[in-house]
Amino acid sequence: MPAAVCHLHFEIVGGRLEVFVKSIAVAVAHRGVGGEIAGRLLSELHREAGSFAGENSVSVVVLMAKTNTSNLPIQRLLKRFGWEPFGPPEHDLQMWMRTISV
Repeated sequence: MPAAVCHLHFEIVGGRLEVFVKSIAVAVAHRGVGGEIAGRLLSELHREAGSFAGENSVSVVVLMAKTNTSNLPIQRLLKRFGWEPFGPPEHDLQMWMRTISV
């Protein structure tokens, strides 16, 4: 069983790459270690998005994810990786974004 998984959606829109993080999950046995495993997933996401953008001659990548407003650990992790909340929460979900140039 993997320690963590991440499901992504890649789409090129208007000359930029949009990557929507559909889910990130860390196995219960690996939780509580300061976001180390989820942090590795986000690092890999940044690398993969940059690589995909380069292969498709795209210079701007917009990373997006929705998180539950009560999920403080993932919010702290996203902030640590340069993501910012975008717009007001809808119901219990907050959109987070990060734009990177490659």
